[in-house]
Amino acid sequence: MEQVEWETTTLSKRPRTESRSLQYTIDVLTDGSEYTGDGTLFLSVWKPNSTANLLDREYYSAGLPLARYAIAGLGDATSRLAADQRFKLSTVRAVLSVSEKSLWGLPFLQIALHDAGVSKLSVISTVSERVENITKLLESRRPYPTVRLCQIPDSVETQTQDYKPSWWQVYEDEFVRVHVRRYDATHSIYVVNLLLDGDGCDCLLISSPGSDPTRIDTWISHLPVCTNDLTTTLKLRYKIAIQPKRLAREGWYYTQPCNDTVDPNLLVRAQEQGRAWHDRQASNFPWNLNQRPSTADSPYHLRTGYTLLLPNCDTEAQVINRVAGTAQLDRVAKHDSWPNFVQSVLEHHEVQSSDDNEICLSDSDEEAESKRPSQKLCELLVLGTGCASPSPFRGSSGYALLFPQNVTVLFEAGEGVVTQWHRYADDRNLSSIQIIWISHAHWDHYGGLAPLLRAIRDELEMLPKHMNPSVSRKPEKRLRPTSSVPWVLAPRKVLKYLHLAFDNPTCFFNGVPQNNTLQVSKVFQNLELPRTGNRLVAFWENVPVEHSCGDAYGFVAGFHAPSRLPFTFCFSGDTRPCLRLLQTCRRATPTIDFLLHEATFSEKEKQMCIAKKHTTVDEAMKVQRDVRATRLLLTHFSQRYDMPPDVDQASLERTGFALDGLKVSLF
Repeated sequence: MEQVEWETTTLSKRPRTESRSLQYTIDVLTDGSEYTGDGTLFLSVWKPNSTANLLDREYYSAGLPLARYAIAGLGDATSRLAADQRFKLSTVRAVLSVSEKSLWGLPFLQIALHDAGVSKLSVISTVSERVENITKLLESRRPYPTVRLCQIPDSVETQTQDYKPSWWQVYEDEFVRVHVRRYDATHSIYVVNLLLDGDGCDCLLISSPGSDPTRIDTWISHLPVCTNDLTTTLKLRYKIAIQPKRLAREGWYYTQPCNDTVDPNLLVRAQEQGRAWHDRQASNFPWNLNQRPSTADSPYHLRTGYTLLLPNCDTEAQVINRVAGTAQLDRVAKHDSWPNFVQSVLEHHEVQSSDDNEICLSDSDEEAESKRPSQKLCELLVLGTGCASPSPFRGSSGYALLFPQNVTVLFEAGEGVVTQWHRYADDRNLSSIQIIWISHAHWDHYGGLAPLLRAIRDELEMLPKHMNPSVSRKPEKRLRPTSSVPWVLAPRKVLKYLHLAFDNPTCFFNGVPQNNTLQVSKVFQNLELPRTGNRLVAFWENVPVEHSCGDAYGFVAGFHAPSRLPFTFCFSGDTRPCLRLLQTCRRATPTIDFLLHEATFSEKEKQMCIAKKHTTVDEAMKVQRDVRATRLLLTHFSQRYDMPPDVDQASLERTGFALDGLKVSLF
């Protein structure tokens, strides 16, 4: 890293042959809407051919750029949004961190670069030591790209007559040169020089979230330079404010996220699948995806899915909507047939039997629910059903048990779980989540945990004390959290990651290792309704299962039900058919009321399934018979499948295939 003096506004000029006919764009993966962080913006470098139409959004969706730079960090749901918008991550070279939130998606980027065979990645941040520790923790099982870390120095200076702020050169390659300075403890400003050919060199400025553009303008009368014999005029043409404290004035582009409505450009293809479901089973897919943000579009407002063209001349930059119409392109027969297939299964459940233990997917209105206020009803909300990297149609693993009186137990928290929650959990608060249970330390099961804990903490700080569901009005006689923050029951590696992710972890969660079975059981047995004090969990037992990582668990639980016997629930986690899980189920109860089991592969990929220690659909159905499960819901499907695996219809009498957003009544 090199400190740069303020000598003159000139910049060394590169040979024309290195950058001739290049096109620079700003690609907005997300502006931060729907709780995806500060936003994710990429500076992309393109080499268009002579016949390419630069205003054609399909060109930027299908093409592969020469290089990309994450100029606002990486927010939550980075990999899924990239898949949804046909966005290639394999050419990303550097990440400019603008805040703590802007590093949430860094592990997802490392996985994508590893899969693409990329060897190096540069990360510029104010918390480089934390990034280094997290990177080492994640590298325990695979060789990720080598991360070059650059710590942004603190800028503690005295304003004098000859005051010269400290600019630092933190990155350079054949396409860009990056300088940075900090103007207080929390805000920094980046200047990215676009090394174009021609008579000038364009300059891009990025301010951190919460900054005031009106003040920044007074600090950029001069810019960092590197003098050389070959010089050219430096032009500050583009200025981008990430979530500005005040609305950016003319001359600034800005991101202004909207979290109170569904962003129409976020997870476009997942929304199309959701609408197909909602038309058939509104009670089981209750969210409204037809909302539109209330804020009016502005030519300077960089919304999710927009691409800002950076021309090589002084003409006005143009903005195109890169993902508009994507849903229509993907509404082909194979994607429409999944809802049709599962709909036939749901109808079968509705007419097959009136047994109380059968899965009930008929419409239920608020009036019917109000007639049963004393019953301890519970619903299972499916937040993600995919395996490994998320896809446009299926997110990473996530499930929630929704108890009455705003009490929630969440198990698994894959990437984008906060966005999934706000889409699918109706009006239930994140602060209702009192326990988070993680089965094992694979990233698709805990990758969204840090953003989730941050969102819960932010929500708790906004709630009055009398509305906080975790605050007890009785003396502390039993095992309870040290504060209103949730319990996190997870393998030690996951807890270690969380301690690295937060400066003060105890302000965000209370951690218990999964192998401490006695403590885990106590946490669940002391879960109660805040108004009546009635216990919700009769018993909870963690079960070690057979997966590719050593510290992996499923569980068998009993919930207090209106009947005399507990309602029994079993979750397999990621595993091969497991004898220990079978024995625990039979020891706990003669019949399991509800079995949620992974079914990653079809029977055709059984050898791959054995190698990766997962379960096929047929094997999961055999587990259902072995544990005498009344109902079976299959989940955790490989992303290679656009359709449910081939299954004998006679075997589907009490079996369903889970989709993101599905809500099932358990009792």
